[in-house]
Amino acid sequence: MQRATASAVRSSLVGPSPPVATTTAFPSQSRRSAAPICSASSPTETCSRTSKPRAVSCSPSHAALEFTSSPRVSSVPMERTAAVMRGPASLAGRPGAVNGTRRSESSGGRDGPGGALRLRLPRPATPGDVEAPTVLSVPRGENHAMRRLIPALFALTAGAGLALAQTGEAPTPDASAAETPDADAGPLANLPIERHTLDNGLRVVLSPDRTIPTVAVAVYYDVGSRNEVRGRSGFAHLFEHMMFQGSANVGKGEHFQLIMNRGGSLNGTTSQDRTNYFETLPSNELALGLWLEADRMRSLAVTAENFENQRQVVKEERRQSYENQPYALSNLRINELAYGDYWPYAHSTIGDMQDLDSAPLEAVQEFFDTYYRPNNAVLSVSGDFDPQEAMALVRRYFGDIGRQDVPPYEPPERQPQTAERRETMPDPHAELPAFHIAYHIPESRTEDHYALELLGLILGDGESSRLYQDLVKEREIVQRVYAGTDDRRGPDLFSFFAIMARGHEPAEAQEVIFETLQSVAERGVTERELQKAHNRVRAYFVFGLQSNMSRARQLAEFELYWGDARLVREELDRYLAVTREDIQRVAQRYFEATNRTVLDVVPTSAAGGEGAGEGGGFHEGGDQAFRLDPIDGEVLR
Repeated sequence: MQRATASAVRSSLVGPSPPVATTTAFPSQSRRSAAPICSASSPTETCSRTSKPRAVSCSPSHAALEFTSSPRVSSVPMERTAAVMRGPASLAGRPGAVNGTRRSESSGGRDGPGGALRLRLPRPATPGDVEAPTVLSVPRGENHAMRRLIPALFALTAGAGLALAQTGEAPTPDASAAETPDADAGPLANLPIERHTLDNGLRVVLSPDRTIPTVAVAVYYDVGSRNEVRGRSGFAHLFEHMMFQGSANVGKGEHFQLIMNRGGSLNGTTSQDRTNYFETLPSNELALGLWLEADRMRSLAVTAENFENQRQVVKEERRQSYENQPYALSNLRINELAYGDYWPYAHSTIGDMQDLDSAPLEAVQEFFDTYYRPNNAVLSVSGDFDPQEAMALVRRYFGDIGRQDVPPYEPPERQPQTAERRETMPDPHAELPAFHIAYHIPESRTEDHYALELLGLILGDGESSRLYQDLVKEREIVQRVYAGTDDRRGPDLFSFFAIMARGHEPAEAQEVIFETLQSVAERGVTERELQKAHNRVRAYFVFGLQSNMSRARQLAEFELYWGDARLVREELDRYLAVTREDIQRVAQRYFEATNRTVLDVVPTSAAGGEGAGEGGGFHEGGDQAFRLDPIDGEVLR
């Protein structure tokens, strides 16, 4: 495979000129353009954004570019809009590239080990989840601060037209008319979704929402740790870091500053099934978000300096988030035990440090060239924008990025487990015993998986769940307990995790869990338990779609995983169709002793120290579009 050097990339893959910042129109002021991003008058002149000449960062045409925001007048109070849009409109005179400090945490979100964020209940954080998000130590912006009530979703969707074009052109009137929503079909049926595909294979999903003047951009690449080959583990996660190290027109760390100077927020995460990058911006800065994503897709700076720097960052991340946190390494080990020789899901997303140490730069460049192509990605935009204007920007910035054949994902056949697997693992950072239990179950979006997800809600969701009431409240032998599916695209696991109360051993709680599963298999669940689970699913669907960012990510994931973002509309009905008989059937089918793996975590004499203690190693909220507080239901992230 032919590869260009970093210098060649910077001299030839310039791409379209960067956008110009604009301001939103208010009743008392007319729209106007802000100063251009770059004020240099020639391609070789020193750019005001950097301290040295950069041959590809400026061009004489930049000052002539202008992208205006929507002509509508914002209905949001002016003081709130101004707060959203705070930050200089021009980059002239600002400091050079920032350090772009990135702090990674283990995910406690619904993504979990499989990375599937499918409008589901946020699972309690389990230590050292293999999801490896990048977390910025800055405010989360819209996802955290702009909380909307449930009626906002209905206001968003009521009467919204549906445009479902699947080509690179704007949707036709006939296509829209053919998908007129049913007024009685519920709010998800009216969720506006446009689908497009550029000539280079980039899939684009648009979901306009004019409620708040912000816009979210998410790019999902169909590559995760499951695509890694033996001896090259950790590459998918490494590239999550590399993607913030600069490209042809963006200096190292400038991606952060360009977004945050405009009051935006950004992040990126890696799972076993995909890698994603996303940002939230004021709606008049949509062009900037698209241009930044296109520039690094086109011309990431894969240099020896960046590779070595980020390799050390990842190694330090593993030491801090896994090797020095209680229960974290056990969360990786349970996957190794349960999946055995099934490499795609047995090895961790964080990777093996020996693999990263031995990897040559050429292998890193090849990974980028292979998987970071437009025909292997989904671009999703949600929020305050005009779809036709957005598609014009998408074609301008992404349209000429070359496509390339991507090797098909061909997982090995997973051999069925025929006997219980057990192991005991010492943990020098843990103060209390803990344990994991994993049962093999089918992949997400299968009939059995929906029933298993609802069973997870009944067994382990919140303080009123069966296991919490039995193990924590009544017997007082466990401090915290989790039960639920891991939501992978491929063969999945139904997992339990619990930290014991002082003076109690894992075998006590495990016996209760096994008896509970046997009870469900023999007698099923009650009608009240099923209704409660259905009600919580309804609530989580509303909360999961209420922010622009969570909606953009949900739609991108459905398009990437299942081939059609519109499937999100029928997802709620699939959950509500689950019956008590379905739950009893899956309990009988999957919760056999021969189908389970048990890992006991035993504190050693070295227990204690920083991060140790009664559950101190949990990392809540690392990578999730939302988290529902069990008491007041606020969207926390």
